[in-house]
Amino acid sequence: MRYETLGGPVTLQNVPVHHCPYCGDHEITLSRAPELRGEVAVAIARKQERLEPREVRFLREFLGLSRTELADTVGANEETATRWEDLDQPTLMGQQAERLLRVLVLTGKRPGQA
Repeated sequence: MRYETLGGPVTLQNVPVHHCPYCGDHEITLSRAPELRGEVAVAIARKQERLEPREVRFLREFLGLSRTELADTVGANEETATRWEDLDQPTLMGQQAERLLRVLVLTGKRPGQA
């Protein structure tokens, strides 16, 4: 089953799918949605390619950070952080900022945690 996330589409396997006999629509049951978000976040953080705007936003929101908090954490300003998530004219994160964002996701820590 194909499932759309902010980070892009993912394929889910072995999930319950309920089909409506009247309209033909279908619905999936994600009883472990928080775990799914975590798995998607880790997969994005581990990818070799540079982060795309949707991925930056997904990881930021996964960590529970505002754009201002992300900018403060990586040593940038809010305007720059906004451009990292701009779909029309994106600006790539600096390599150190991107590395720090990935590390925060992979370690499961919010900024300021020991």
